[in-house]
Amino acid sequence: MVNLVLYALKFVFIFFLYLFIFLLIRSVLKDTKLASKINVQASPARLVLNFGKPNSKSFSLTDKVIIGRSETADIQVDDNYVSHNHARITRRGNTYVVHDLGSTNGTFIRGKRIKKEALNNGDELIIGKVPLKFLQ
Repeated sequence: MVNLVLYALKFVFIFFLYLFIFLLIRSVLKDTKLASKINVQASPARLVLNFGKPNSKSFSLTDKVIIGRSETADIQVDDNYVSHNHARITRRGNTYVVHDLGSTNGTFIRGKRIKKEALNNGDELIIGKVPLKFLQ
């Protein structure tokens, strides 16, 4: 009789062990998915003025950002080669697109003058004569 009880307890123990492992794995996977969603939302794209220099400035990008010399510009750049409203950056999903707003001295990405262009992580955006680094 004792052997029968021990045999039954062995199966009950194995059942609870597998149940514990299953619940543990499910919890870890749920936490991992949640953490990945939080990381995507917690790190917005940004532009860095004077990247790598002691006087660099970082600007977080929102859905629509105007760059220029104007006091109403979201990112103000104090340079005579920059127009008052020089360029606009808009977000479409996870992609940021820069639009030149008819500036005199142009907007450049990867050494090419652009009217409208999608930004890639690490791109150097030149507004007038001022370099800005795009980080996503």
